[in-house]
Amino acid sequence: MNKIVLIDSYKSGKMAFTFENGERLSIVWDGATYSDNHDNVDELLREARGGTVSWNSTTVEVFGADGEQINKYLEERYGQAPAPRVPVNDIPKIIVDILYSDESCNEATFTSDDLQMLKELLSKDNTQQAIKLTKKLDTLLQDISDEGGYTCIDMENLL
Repeated sequence: MNKIVLIDSYKSGKMAFTFENGERLSIVWDGATYSDNHDNVDELLREARGGTVSWNSTTVEVFGADGEQINKYLEERYGQAPAPRVPVNDIPKIIVDILYSDESCNEATFTSDDLQMLKELLSKDNTQQAIKLTKKLDTLLQDISDEGGYTCIDMENLL
């Protein structure tokens, strides 16, 4: 497991989490960032002149300031890094995913019986998605027999 070793913010509207592997997750929501405050240049200028600004936003710009793993994760999850207009509600999940990024399995563990039951349920559905998932389950069932009776599945990337 990765650990957070530092949380810092050098000004309002920005903060960063530094992990023990040296990577930094930067989160910004002040003016001219890819957040709700993208076009809020007036407040940015006020802050630059020493004024007090209370930045509010429901979205933030997220990027890996140091290292490559965080940016790779953001590209996979949001299609690009830095990731623009990420909902604030996503931040806890991003942090947990990074904390456990070096774990071999942090999603769900299934036995062959679990997967076989799921495959039988899906076989009754003739949609493209069910057919696609059934084929993936066939592959996973083969992997289970090769790896000792269980497997880990990343539920977000299963479909």
